[in-house]
Amino acid sequence: MSTDFLNIERQIVTLQGALHTLNDSYDDDIDFGMFRSACLSTAEMIFENCISLIHESLHHTTSGPKLNANAEVSELLNNAVMQNLISDDACKRWLLYYNIRYMSELNETSEVDEETLDLLPEFVADALQLVQTIKL
Repeated sequence: MSTDFLNIERQIVTLQGALHTLNDSYDDDIDFGMFRSACLSTAEMIFENCISLIHESLHHTTSGPKLNANAEVSELLNNAVMQNLISDDACKRWLLYYNIRYMSELNETSEVDEETLDLLPEFVADALQLVQTIKL
């Protein structure tokens, strides 16, 4: 595989640090705005990289259905469950992350951003678990 695991892991560590700083900031503090934006944009990059990682991993498996390059995210995630890359529960959370991401593209509101920020601790854990599973 050509995936740069170190890059994804660094992005996750960056998100963890930004999230920690965000949680220690006050809403009216300049750090809050900076780290809020950093968390949202870094989470977006990690999501895209993890979906690419799943696609690449599924492409290299010898068993299971082959997916074309335009496979839907839900199809990729369901196949990741079948290949034991993620659990059923993790699949549901990844679909939730995807749906919130999609909603944020359609409707840029602070409500969607807040929902995203609330899910970041679980997202970080899921992304780390995925990277570690595929890295093995």
